[in-house]
Amino acid sequence: MGNNISAYNMHVHAFDAIWTDALCNHPYDIAFLRTVMGIDSRHRDIAQKALEIRIRRAVLRFIPYPHISSFMLALRMHKGMIGGSVAQEIIMPAYFIDHPPRDLNLFVARKTVRRWRSVLSNMGFHVSEGKMESRLRAEAKQVLQANMPGSEPSITITISKTSSPIAPILASRYTSQFNFVTPCAIYTVFPSLTLRGITFDLSAIKCCPSKLMSKRGIHVANKWALWPICEEFCPLREGEVSLNKRVAGIPWTPVPLTPPEIVFGNWCPNPWCPRQKALCARLLPPEITLANVAHVQKRPRFEVKWLINLIIFLLALGWAYRDVSH
Repeated sequence: MGNNISAYNMHVHAFDAIWTDALCNHPYDIAFLRTVMGIDSRHRDIAQKALEIRIRRAVLRFIPYPHISSFMLALRMHKGMIGGSVAQEIIMPAYFIDHPPRDLNLFVARKTVRRWRSVLSNMGFHVSEGKMESRLRAEAKQVLQANMPGSEPSITITISKTSSPIAPILASRYTSQFNFVTPCAIYTVFPSLTLRGITFDLSAIKCCPSKLMSKRGIHVANKWALWPICEEFCPLREGEVSLNKRVAGIPWTPVPLTPPEIVFGNWCPNPWCPRQKALCARLLPPEITLANVAHVQKRPRFEVKWLINLIIFLLALGWAYRDVSH
């Protein structure tokens, strides 16, 4: 009997090893891995192990192998987030086979800058001041570049103005860049678009589309094509806030997460929808706090501010006239 159990366990472990290797070496996206996790607890562990290996391989291009464990520990201790093309590659690796990421984008909170400087310096990186893009000025305090001596900058550190590193990520130009890897999970804000290789340009000024994005096979869609979708889609979900409308997330470490945090649901395909942005701010998981929610909500237009100031001025003028008349 004992020999039969041992033989069975040996076959199970061999199958798990083959299954893990297949998930690691094939460009399955996180939607497929999430499906594997839903089979049972054993398959959940296999998929999580495959995700952990995928994340380490992606980071290993920019962090020396002897320091990879220290970097992952710092990511957990100092609550940093991996974003940019590295996070996107982890989510949908099939688009990055021929054109892998060229740098590692690290997003940190303002209170952890000194700790991250120390961590990277101890690894042998030279940390210097970087150039900040204009679209990040409202959400980012500073941008740093870290590189090994004699090499090109390989790590870009974006310091948020708030206690949450997520604000600069949500200020990205393209919707396909709204992805981030936390110390325990992977999240994408627009799963229905990103996983299909579709993105929208959110910049206020019309710019030329990214050539590298086109080479990777990611299509920049026209926002005007969303109007027919909105006219049909919005009335159907008017007033609805159900559990299946979530930011898509998937855990890569065996930590207890509540089911709503890892649900893939129907997400509005319109990135300009104010209802969706407000919903996104409310449904982000507990370990991600939005200290500055203003940028994901609809800001008042200049005409509204002008009208409010005019009303206040007229009221003040009326009170002044009343005092003079008496």
